[in-house]
Amino acid sequence: MGLPFRAGPFRALALVVALATPGAALAQSAVQFTLPQMRTLAIETLQNGAAQEALALADALLLRDPADQTALFIRTEALLMLEQYDAASRAAAAAFRASPPGDARFNAARLAALAHSHVGRDTSAQIWLRRSLQHAPNAQARAGAIEDYNYLRQHNPFSVSLSFGITPSSNINGGTNATTVVLPLGTPTDLSPDTFAFSGLQIAANVGLSYRLHNDDNSATFAKFRLNGRTYVLSQDTLALDPEASGNDYSDAGVTFSLTHIWQPNNFADRGTVELATGLTWYDGDFYTRFVRASGGLDFQLNNNSLLNISAMAELLSKYDNDAYWTTSISARYIAPLGNGDRLTLGFGLRSALTDRADSGYDGFNFSANYRIAEPVAGLQISLGLNGESRDYAYTNYGTVDPQTGLAIYSVDREDQRLSVHISAAIPQAEIYGFTPTVTLEQSQTWSTIDFFGREDLRVGLTWNSSF
Repeated sequence: MGLPFRAGPFRALALVVALATPGAALAQSAVQFTLPQMRTLAIETLQNGAAQEALALADALLLRDPADQTALFIRTEALLMLEQYDAASRAAAAAFRASPPGDARFNAARLAALAHSHVGRDTSAQIWLRRSLQHAPNAQARAGAIEDYNYLRQHNPFSVSLSFGITPSSNINGGTNATTVVLPLGTPTDLSPDTFAFSGLQIAANVGLSYRLHNDDNSATFAKFRLNGRTYVLSQDTLALDPEASGNDYSDAGVTFSLTHIWQPNNFADRGTVELATGLTWYDGDFYTRFVRASGGLDFQLNNNSLLNISAMAELLSKYDNDAYWTTSISARYIAPLGNGDRLTLGFGLRSALTDRADSGYDGFNFSANYRIAEPVAGLQISLGLNGESRDYAYTNYGTVDPQTGLAIYSVDREDQRLSVHISAAIPQAEIYGFTPTVTLEQSQTWSTIDFFGREDLRVGLTWNSSF
């Protein structure tokens, strides 16, 4: 038993409760309770639906201890019953802070989300639901919080997406494998150190904001804003190669504004998407490109529950030197769920850069294959991927070196082939606020008929992405 309360407010409130309870003796002019008795009385009063009296009892308990966990929960639920949602959200936040990690914090976060959702603050409610996941007592409770989150996402016109990652790389600057370069009407010339592959650490972040402008049973329109950026920390080997180099020299950033419309075509496709976008990019802090892009796609649900997506894009790109040209592409992607729960995704595309500028205009095709394993492997969610691309450039400014004579050889065109393979492992056990870390090992190689454009890169990335 706890120590008895002797403060005046508790006696007065006890009298109020006694008078409000049927059958109470009016002669009870002063009643003294122990701490457990007072909490029990407050809980029973709340369970009986007497929210105002329960709130008064909770407030009396909080006079003794502002961090009284039980009193804060009673206060929160009483305020919810009284439809005082702003006050309820503050009380739930206080209950969260006063509670130890575990079930109590999970419940406090869920109550805070409920209070915010009642007054239309769906984004705040979603944040509290993410916080609740850190303290979910079991899989069922976690699934319930995610279900509530997805419900709010469907009804909330505003949404935020975040991703961030750290990636060690053997070639952060797209450096060449060659040691010499052949320029027009020149002889083979040794390359400067800053054209070689630099190793280091890439730090990247992406933030996306979306607002639903319109929706009905068959369509929805969104306004979107995306900000992305990357910077680098150079390795000691790189600094030894070029002491004056800095990771910020290779940093880049971009912003994109877009309007996206999604609809369900009647008797034609399961879903259609069109988008208009414009944006800017910067490199090393200086303006690099601006673009205007139009794109669209159609999804077709096939009989075996697989999905076929057909998409096309046209983009007008303008560079820092005022060179402007169109880039176009068309692609197809096939997503097939397999009988064991695994998923296979195959892609193919054609892409062209419509310019006569040397080493910029090209025709190319690309392909991809990704396989996601449904069952965890040693607790990890594994996926495997293969990506390839071939580009045929109409004209190049560079030549190559004859390996036998050492003399320069010039060719009108240039052909590049790029291949990359990766394996990714998501770690559900290390999830933080609904963001799951994923480790990705990727090896890529570019072969070119012009030695200067040969590249290779080995990356080990750690990224965090939303798991729902």
